[in-house]
This record gives sequence, C-alpha cells and structure tokens, in this order.
Amino acid sequence: MNPLGRGRIDALKTREALLVTTNTVADKEIVEVLGLVQGNASGLALADACTAALVSLKTTALAQGANAVVGVRFSAVGRDMAFEVLAYGTAVVLI
Repeated sequence: MNPLGRGRIDALKTREALLVTTNTVADKEIVEVLGLVQGNASGLALADACTAALVSLKTTALAQGANAVVGVRFSAVGRDMAFEVLAYGTAVVLI
C-alpha cells in the first residue's frame, strides 16, 4: 500500500503524461505502477507512424490514470511500402 493513500494519489494524477525511455525520472518518485501499456500505428513514413504510436500510447496511459510512461520502447516492421509501429512501456504515477 502506498503511504500517501489512494485519495492523494488520485488527486496528483493529471491529464498530461511524460514519456521517457529511462526506467526512472530524475527528481521524481514512482508511487504507483499501473502496468504495461502500448500504442500502435501504421503509415507510409516511419516518423509519422512513430509519432502516432506515441500519441496512442499516451492516450492509453492517461486512460489508466498514469501521469508518465517509463521504459518506452519501439518495435517497427516495414511491409508493402508502409510501416507498422508499436510503442510500449510501463504506466506509472509520479510525484
């Protein structure tokens, strides 16, 4: 159980989510781990597909009550002149 209590954690959650490739965030504490989240997208340009996958990842994390995703990674496959991109990481609550 978190020492801050569930009500305080809920109050700290915001509609913005930080996405980082590291497993920690400097000067922040992970107070709740919500679990694996992912977002996927496809497109003709790899950069556009990556951006869309990140937007999908962030939307999923926010829906679970996270204010950050740590350990963000990508997996991409090119086929038929298009890219399929999966972005994934761990949804967390930071304070």
